Amino acid sequence: MIEIKDLNYSYGNIPALHDVTLTIDAGDFVGIIDPNGGGKTTLLKLMLGLIDPDSGTVRIGGMTPRRARGLIGYVPQTPHIEAGFPMRVREATAMGLMNSRAFFPRFTRAEWDQVNRALEMTGIASLADRGYGELSGGQRQRVLIARAMVSQPKLILMDEPTAQVDTSAEKSIMDLLSELNRNGITIALVSHDVGFITTFVTRVICVNREVHQHLCSEILPEDVAHELYNSHTAPIGHHSHGGEI
Repeated sequence: MIEIKDLNYSYGNIPALHDVTLTIDAGDFVGIIDPNGGGKTTLLKLMLGLIDPDSGTVRIGGMTPRRARGLIGYVPQTPHIEAGFPMRVREATAMGLMNSRAFFPRFTRAEWDQVNRALEMTGIASLADRGYGELSGGQRQRVLIARAMVSQPKLILMDEPTAQVDTSAEKSIMDLLSELNRNGITIALVSHDVGFITTFVTRVICVNREVHQHLCSEILPEDVAHELYNSHTAPIGHHSHGGEI
């Protein structure tokens, strides 16, 4: 599904990613972790086709990320929907179908059927006519996942999808993602909390300019600490969120 080979990217003279080679197979559910500024946001931007590598290649389903955008759903860490904006859940989900349409597009009946299916898959069909601003943090996050799912992607990229929710909602969302993955969706999830996500993902990808991978069944906290923090002790399992390269 994702093939990255010999990838390098720098911001001016500051290297963000160095000699990255990585494969994520169709049907995988992987976690991506890094220290602040370790390069995970740059890696996501490269996968999404928002920036191009200095050297090396990124392929999604055998295509460049820009050509493969129809295969990709994206859930950002910071939603581009203001809580106070007067929009129903159904309309917020339909935003995933907009692409380059006018600001007030007219959707077909078939497209509204896609919206309804996405709401059902994410367990929020009963909230379809509720205002987005009326929802809890966990419910809003499900709307963002439904928005990513509405275009029926093969791959979902997620940036800290549980950063804004409480512990109960966090587990509920991860259970939802596990169910979507069992139904054939490939998921790459960025998180700082390796201790939590290893309960759900099958593989952890550590990004700190370079990339190292671990099967969750074989992961050792001291290995992750070394790769992320250059031998400094890391608070594995501790929630920490902040700005990234």
